[in-house]
Amino acid sequence: MKSDIAGGGYFYDLAPHQFDLLQDFFGIITHAKGYSSNRSGLYKAEDTIGACFMFDNGIVGSGSWCFAAQESAKEDRIELIGDKGLICFSVFQNEPIRLHLPKGVEEFDIKHPLHVQQPIIKAVVETLQGKQDTQCTSLSATPTNWVLDKILGKI
Repeated sequence: MKSDIAGGGYFYDLAPHQFDLLQDFFGIITHAKGYSSNRSGLYKAEDTIGACFMFDNGIVGSGSWCFAAQESAKEDRIELIGDKGLICFSVFQNEPIRLHLPKGVEEFDIKHPLHVQQPIIKAVVETLQGKQDTQCTSLSATPTNWVLDKILGKI
């Protein structure tokens, strides 16, 4: 990966989708701090990141990304831990959503659409054709980009 061409590496490619979901669930992230390094040396961008963040409602979260991990150690998982249980799910893999409660674990197998990008591509095309206004603007992307930049110490 050439960060001068591709941007900021895999973190900037993948983490925005995760942070978009989390901010949709819990509100805007107002504080973020991170640590990063390039452990593999395969490209210039950071490949290992640890972060802590806080939403505007006081909920705190943390995350870690290691794009230099051995294949058997790779995992795509978000865990939401609360006082009544735990929900865990994958953003990029077709894994069941798991709800962990005192009475046991329930699984919800919701398959990704065949062409997962189709709705956004359709929306962009229809915006360009003047059929609709897009909801995905540079302004709507700003909170997520701010979080990424704060975590990597760019701002």
